Amino acid sequence: MARRKTGSYAVGRERRALIVETAAQRFAGRGYYRTPMAEIAADVGLTDGGLLYHFPSKKHLLLAVAEHRFSTSAQWWTNLEPTADLDTVLAAMVRATERHLAEPGLIELFVLT
Repeated sequence: MARRKTGSYAVGRERRALIVETAAQRFAGRGYYRTPMAEIAADVGLTDGGLLYHFPSKKHLLLAVAEHRFSTSAQWWTNLEPTADLDTVLAAMVRATERHLAEPGLIELFVLT
């Protein structure tokens, strides 16, 4: 019996990335506890079961969002030149803080994870 092809790994990775990005936006705006999984699923065009295929629980999704957040924050610093002076480093720190403060729901991630 031939095995049915259900999709490519690339499509699955893209879908997972979309879910994480969407969840990050929702958590940033409303917070982790006030964001239902069903809302995230609807936003990305999945059923609740489809979302659970990628993330078996909301806690799994939270950890993926936290990992995404850490990765994104690390990217901010890779743009800083190794020879940057103190004023440039301090300005980058202020911009990073402003980005974090603009997303108060994501600050909750640091407490929850």
